[in-house]
Amino acid sequence: MLMINVRHNWPEHPPYTMMRTRGNTEYMLLHFYDALDISINHRHLHVKPGGVIVLSPQTLFACHAKSAYRLDWMCIIGNVEESMHIYGLAPDILYQPNSHERITTIIEELEYEFYCRHFWWYRFVDIKIEELFILITSSLPQAVPISADVSIMHRFQSLHLEMSAYPERDWCVKNIASRIGICESRVYAIYRSLYNTSPTQDVINMRIDKAKILLRQGASISETAELCGYSNVYHFIRQFHKQEGLSPLKYAQAHSRKAIHE
Repeated sequence: MLMINVRHNWPEHPPYTMMRTRGNTEYMLLHFYDALDISINHRHLHVKPGGVIVLSPQTLFACHAKSAYRLDWMCIIGNVEESMHIYGLAPDILYQPNSHERITTIIEELEYEFYCRHFWWYRFVDIKIEELFILITSSLPQAVPISADVSIMHRFQSLHLEMSAYPERDWCVKNIASRIGICESRVYAIYRSLYNTSPTQDVINMRIDKAKILLRQGASISETAELCGYSNVYHFIRQFHKQEGLSPLKYAQAHSRKAIHE
């Protein structure tokens, strides 16, 4: 996710009427400080103080206020809807979390990073927006019902962490499907939507990453292959070369020389 504009504690004064027409390409998060009436796709809603909504692109929005009001707002592009879905949230739905001050604090931090543009600001923004979604979900007066799809997403996220920690284990699609509790055909579709790669290629990436760490630490080629889950050392060498463009031996030699010079 990437934030393209943001303001916290933003004042609005009548007779100004906030409008959002068709043609937008970004999501817009609104966090209201005051009670007022809004319209979403011609559906009228009353917002209580602290209300939060994320408008999806092309959503029609209008706010007609009789008195001054304040709000936090930001415009976001990227996989916003997918990220919200993981935490049981959805765009164009008004939420009333019990976390007004904490939400404002996060948006204030996002505003500071957005205008300071420190080197890793875009990663900070992505992490903070996800933290914001978690905060909204966890501070709702009543828990958000977890649908079957959201439950599956949570299982995928948990299993992916285990795969990253132990890539040497047998992570064939059949085993992944069994752990998640879905059919193998769904594994491919969901995995690609979450991680933009296939489970097979992802495991290869994880194993090669682990292999590079072991080789830099001085492990032998055969030892590295075994610790990374390869029963055939020659298969490991071929896969490493295909992935990295050089053999494990040359990789180890290059990094050992680098360590000596440093």
